[in-house]
Amino acid sequence: MKKKKNKNETWKKFYFNGKLAWGKINSKNDWIKIVKTYNGNINLLRNTRLQASASRNCPFFNYYKNSGSITLGEWADKNGINLTI
Repeated sequence: MKKKKNKNETWKKFYFNGKLAWGKINSKNDWIKIVKTYNGNINLLRNTRLQASASRNCPFFNYYKNSGSITLGEWADKNGINLTI
């Protein structure tokens, strides 16, 4: 049975750049595809870092050492985004 989408759920677009998957995450469904690619390891994904110098129209998260100090998990929590699936 499919989970009903919570109409009150907040979602902000961001860009994810990982080794196995990458792209603009426009919705919870896009996020679920990324999580499945990483075998459900949400904690690993939450630890990606915000790239401060990214010149995109949305936050950009990746694994590079020179990325910022804010993690995807921290950013999502601050913005009321539920990353669990």
